[in-house]
Amino acid sequence: MHVSRLDLNLLRVLEAIAVSGSLTQASKELNLTQPAVSHALGRLREQLGDPLFIRAGRGLQPTPYTRERLPELRRLLSELDKTLGGRESFDPASSQQTFRLAMHEAMESTLLPALMASLQQQAPEVIIQSVKLERRLIEKELQAGQIDLAVDVLLPVGELTHYTLLDHAPMVVVARKNHPRLDGEVSMAGYLREKHVLISSRREGLGYEDQFLASQEMRRTIALRARDYKAGCLVVAASDLLLTLPLNYAQQLSSDLELQVLAPPFPVPEVSSYLYWHSSNGQAPALQWLRHHIQALSVSLL
Repeated sequence: MHVSRLDLNLLRVLEAIAVSGSLTQASKELNLTQPAVSHALGRLREQLGDPLFIRAGRGLQPTPYTRERLPELRRLLSELDKTLGGRESFDPASSQQTFRLAMHEAMESTLLPALMASLQQQAPEVIIQSVKLERRLIEKELQAGQIDLAVDVLLPVGELTHYTLLDHAPMVVVARKNHPRLDGEVSMAGYLREKHVLISSRREGLGYEDQFLASQEMRRTIALRARDYKAGCLVVAASDLLLTLPLNYAQQLSSDLELQVLAPPFPVPEVSSYLYWHSSNGQAPALQWLRHHIQALSVSLL
């Protein structure tokens, strides 16, 4: 299709859906009705000959066609904004801005190494402050500018707080390689017989896997409740305890600690992470750049 036939406003819709992962959130950011955004997406799909987005849980994920073209699309839209005298620009190569990201300790080991390695090349003077995530204060702190972005599971938030899917990972079980009773697989009976490590930022309450077990009137024995997956894996490597955790963490830690990665003997829902920001600074060029940068990194880490 020739570009002269494409409405540039449709490309704004495409970018907004990619950022938010939701037609509802995109409509709020664009100040359009959801039917209008849905209609625009339909026109784009017809004109470009691709679905552009597919369902992923409660959100939308870009197709390979969209993912491949998003970086160039964002660059072109940014250049258009500057050419037409739009918003103040942001130059990552020279910026000395400090960004505050709220996340749980477990997320730091997955996101921060890739983020800092990338910033070293593209934004060497930018400073990142990773701060403790207070789930009940996320919206208040985002609105007040006390934090710029937050990473957490899907939360019920107000219409002024936007979010987009970052990643999703299946759950697995890890045990030490020379575990006396496990070798390559674990049965339901074996899982319930062993003692476990539970990783949670909360002081009490059930984990994801415990919620399923409770629904089946089953219960496992928690020998240790901790806050960090690396600490949990170190404990597993030095004991007969088991740990159920997302696959991306297990892949990072299992080889160095000589852990075996096992499929859980029951269906544990995938764990999804979302990136949150507030509408009051959602259009700030610096934060837009960082959001898009983190999203691109998350795609490469999936």
